[in-house]
Amino acid sequence: MNVSLPKVTIPKLTPDEKEGLKDYWRIYEAHREEVTGQLIQMASQHPEFKYIMQNTDSQSSAEEQSRSRDLQRNAVLQNDWEPYLNNLQRQGMGYAQAGLSFHGWFEIVAAFRKYMMPHFLNSYGQSPEHLLSAMIGMDTLIDIVLSNIGASYLETKEQLIRTERRRAEVELHKLNEELEQRVLERTHRLEHANQQLEDSEQEIQKILDSMSTLNAKVDLDGKLLFVNKIAALASGISIQELMGTSFLEGQWWAFDPEVQSRVKDAFAKARSGTAINYDEKIFAFGQVLTISFSLTPCWEIMAVSSTFWRKQEISLS
Repeated sequence: MNVSLPKVTIPKLTPDEKEGLKDYWRIYEAHREEVTGQLIQMASQHPEFKYIMQNTDSQSSAEEQSRSRDLQRNAVLQNDWEPYLNNLQRQGMGYAQAGLSFHGWFEIVAAFRKYMMPHFLNSYGQSPEHLLSAMIGMDTLIDIVLSNIGASYLETKEQLIRTERRRAEVELHKLNEELEQRVLERTHRLEHANQQLEDSEQEIQKILDSMSTLNAKVDLDGKLLFVNKIAALASGISIQELMGTSFLEGQWWAFDPEVQSRVKDAFAKARSGTAINYDEKIFAFGQVLTISFSLTPCWEIMAVSSTFWRKQEISLS
């Protein structure tokens, strides 16, 4: 099956975040082989990553691993993000097509933080400023990696499930005139596909809730389909109450007619297939803030992402 993925969105990093990435990279590059060895040992005991390591067809070649490192280095040190993000998308797509869950990635990330921390302390222990900068840089890169791998993983999962669901529906229609037992067997397949879709939607919610950015999925008519936890907290309304309401008429934008008009215009452009990214104002956490606002068309829905600037760059009304 050919899977279509949206165009990657290049992260807009502050000068502090860029410097933090460099502080992190200096330590990571110096201890990469040691940390990688620890991660490989941990992954070899993991129930899902063990499968990848034992399956030679699933493993990356030494040349591919070297190229991946070069792409990451160029992104961090030269701000050349697009090739690296495209590579992350392919990884996420591969994990979905292999039938692996996304949960294992959170365990790998937790282990990576654990293995890096002693090296941060040894190098920057006498400089709290550099220590904090390196930790922010590591978390910034982790957010970028998980966001891109997670987005392509979920998009691939949804497309695979939709394809299977359509196939099951067609087969069920053709088998309507056959024996009742055959019909019951095909009906079971359809129910299984529906359960997979439901499980995928629950996994989407978990991954969205783990992100530090405001994320949502919106129907083409503006109806909210998914909202992550931080977006609900920002609105002051529970996720259950937000579901099915209008994204365009919500209190995020209704505080200012000009802001609401711009958001509606951006939404209309995104519906035509144009990815949107610009700075916008939002009413969240009881105040007006400035965010990096993104709209990404995905099949028959719209992906919304909003990133708050760091505290010193928040604009208050």
